[in-house]
Parts: sequence; C-alpha cells; structure tokens
Amino acid sequence: MKAMYDKLKSLRWYIIYNWSVKAAFEWFLMGDGE
Repeated sequence: MKAMYDKLKSLRWYIIYNWSVKAAFEWFLMGDGE
C-alpha cells in the first residue's frame, strides 16, 4: 500500500512539474506583449 501511495505521489509531482514547464514555455513563446 505504501509503495503504491509513493508511486502516485511522485506521478502527481511529475504531472505538476510537466504542466508548469509547459505553461511557462507557452507564456514565454507568447512574449510580454499581449
């Protein structure tokens, strides 16, 4: 049970990290001017 919880936890952080990088990258591509 504990191992499964740890796996889910790391997967969640992996998704959050990837989403942040993707969002930051898209924001960077858009530039400062709206």
